[in-house]
Amino acid sequence: MKTIATLILITLGFTSGVMSQDQKAIDILNSVSDKTKAYKNFSADFTMSLVDLQSDIAMKKSGSIVVAGDKYRVKLDKDVVIGDGDTRWTFQSESNEVYVDYEATEEDNALNPSKLFTIWESGFKQFYDGTGDVNGRKAHQIKLHPVKPGDSSFHTVKVHVDSEKLELLKVEVMGKEGDNYTYELQSFKADQSIPSGTFAFEKSKFPGAEVIDLR
Repeated sequence: MKTIATLILITLGFTSGVMSQDQKAIDILNSVSDKTKAYKNFSADFTMSLVDLQSDIAMKKSGSIVVAGDKYRVKLDKDVVIGDGDTRWTFQSESNEVYVDYEATEEDNALNPSKLFTIWESGFKQFYDGTGDVNGRKAHQIKLHPVKPGDSSFHTVKVHVDSEKLELLKVEVMGKEGDNYTYELQSFKADQSIPSGTFAFEKSKFPGAEVIDLR
């Protein structure tokens, strides 16, 4: 099983062949990016499902994310990832450990959850794949392929965007080895009041946890 950091951040490391891009897909995702960037902050509740065909494993977890600029806080069941723009803290409940590391650089786009809602902006080719339905909402379906294939264990990513509100609804990630992830948004709120300390690591809130500094 993959760690919490992998489960949350893995959606940013995909691979496939290089093809020409689709202008309709580009226009739709640019609109989603513009709308998302206009918010001072946003939060979302989501479910993360994993089906591993090789290991015959299926699991589903509930999570939440809060983002303000480059700062974020992600919770997946009892596990937590916090980033303040410079430092990232990853708490793994099973081992009761907190891993501290520098935040990802601009080039290292696989390690920053605050980019989840705009992951297509660089390093990916985009292709329109028709419309579908997500919980009764009509959605554009767009496939993403990285411009540099061969560096990831994933071969296809499918993004579902509400056709009226231009909001992200679901992301599907299909792995080369049969490990398939689905992230589905349950709620989305923007420009809300965020409690102080949301993007700071407070050791007292993780009693007994061992802090491992990787910097």
